[in-house]
Amino acid sequence: MRSGSKQEKLDMLTLLSFFLWEIWKTRCKAVIEGSTIDPAKVIENALRAQMEFTKIRRVPSDEVVVNNILNVHPASWNAPSGDFVKINVDGGWIGDTLKGGVGVVIRNTGGQFVGGLAGPICCDSALAAEAHSAIKGLALSANLGFRDVIVETDSKLLINGINGDFRNKVWSIMPLLEEIHRICGSMHEVRWSWVHRDLNRAAHEAAMIGVRAMELESWVSRPPLSLVQVLVSDGLPCPP
Repeated sequence: MRSGSKQEKLDMLTLLSFFLWEIWKTRCKAVIEGSTIDPAKVIENALRAQMEFTKIRRVPSDEVVVNNILNVHPASWNAPSGDFVKINVDGGWIGDTLKGGVGVVIRNTGGQFVGGLAGPICCDSALAAEAHSAIKGLALSANLGFRDVIVETDSKLLINGINGDFRNKVWSIMPLLEEIHRICGSMHEVRWSWVHRDLNRAAHEAAMIGVRAMELESWVSRPPLSLVQVLVSDGLPCPP
């Protein structure tokens, strides 16, 4: 450690951190769930997480690499291509009350609205609200029969967490990230994309509806009027 370069020392400390994290997770599962401890698996998971972390850390702060695609701020909301649908998700959160809302808007290759939901949640952080919105979006998409999806969010922290970067307290939503990966494993192909907040207005409006409502049922064919206005301003077709 003393003779190595600054970068080598940083890499060593990073690897050590991931080893300690994996050891702690494995111990918790063994105590709580009675699972068997596999040292080789612990080492494998730590090394993979460290490599993913190093890869993301070297990307400029205003850009995010998702599934080998470099996503930068586009000029406007873009419809998906091929057989994909795009799921725009957003989460809202009120720190004083620990109450929040999730918003999901699903559109097809023609930009047409094909489903969505808004609803209230209770969580302990804005990042957790973002993760809950992604879970709700993936679950709704699966229920509607869509298996090739692009999940678009304005939360870079959530994208980073999905890719294995646990800085900035992303580790605090680890159970939610595991649930996201579980749902993704049941689908055909899931791509993740970061979008500027200005281009995620429809999902944001839905999330705010969720924040304001104590109980709100999902809507699929007919979104609320306030959301319809946002969709129309995007220049996209939507239910009347």
